[in-house]
Amino acid sequence: HAFESLLAGAKSVDLFDINYLQKHVVELKTVMIKHLPYSDFMRFFFDEKRFLDRTIVEPIWHLFSPGLKVFMTHFYRSQNSAMFRYNHAQHNEYSIDQFEYIKYPSEYKNLGRIMPNKFNFIRADVSEIPTKFNGVYDRILLSNIFEYQYIDLSDYDKRLMQFYHQVLTPIADKNMNV
Repeated sequence: HAFESLLAGAKSVDLFDINYLQKHVVELKTVMIKHLPYSDFMRFFFDEKRFLDRTIVEPIWHLFSPGLKVFMTHFYRSQNSAMFRYNHAQHNEYSIDQFEYIKYPSEYKNLGRIMPNKFNFIRADVSEIPTKFNGVYDRILLSNIFEYQYIDLSDYDKRLMQFYHQVLTPIADKNMNV
């Protein structure tokens, strides 16, 4: 969603995830989009025969941060594709049609031109956003977070109200430019 936000005109994008490994996945995709052709990106992530094929990223390996090199080396030694949260070449619920930069080669190329070298990434749970982010934002995209919050509550309305009061309200009070 960070990449789609850039394509939609965002001047700056900050990222957060509770899973610190996502920082490496974002860096990997960023470097690939900036320096590799669309066909290599698609083969690397969506072709079962070439899924996460090291030979595709070897030409840009020198551009990876030390942390990404360790992450990728660990991946290639363990062959743990769960590190990427994909099921083989593509997660069952992941559709390439939902993202412009994946669906259209021209948007991938566009993104490569406007992509920053690095994103501000903070490891955080959604409830920590008001304390870990100091900026004021025009928009905050929470993606699928609601699906994972308060799952112990079976009543959907109570779950939504808890999310509203304990997550959305504090985020809006501190971080939204209203």
